[in-house]
Amino acid sequence: MHLRLLCLACAGLLALNSSVAATVSEDDVAARLQAATQAHEQGRLKVARKAFESMARDGVPAAQYNLAVMHLRGEVPHPSKQEALRLMNDAAEHGFVSAMFELGRLHEPHSIVDAPDPALATQWYLRAAEAGSTDAQVAIGTAYYLG
Repeated sequence: MHLRLLCLACAGLLALNSSVAATVSEDDVAARLQAATQAHEQGRLKVARKAFESMARDGVPAAQYNLAVMHLRGEVPHPSKQEALRLMNDAAEHGFVSAMFELGRLHEPHSIVDAPDPALATQWYLRAAEAGSTDAQVAIGTAYYLG
């Protein structure tokens, strides 16, 4: 499974919930995301994990997504598929399009879920496609084509 960490430092691409927006500026969150992503890329996984955990608790969708990816890759001390799905779902519900697409993939057969749910996968692909994900648009088009 190929998943990548995302750092969205551009204004307008970072979806913050209202409690985060009231206490932390988008520039500060973007800088923290960039620093955590850089730590991850440098192999400083403990630093990255702690930063993503802190921001995920604050409701930052990109941090929730990145922490979910770390769980899926086994890059945290006690990786958990359930925690990864919870975090990915939180990020998707906050409008993080990459998380929507990944939830589609994660609910397909031969993925990490114990009980695949193609209907739920399709719902997530549709939400991601409607939000502009070309990968999700291809997945939906392929699913319709193949039946």
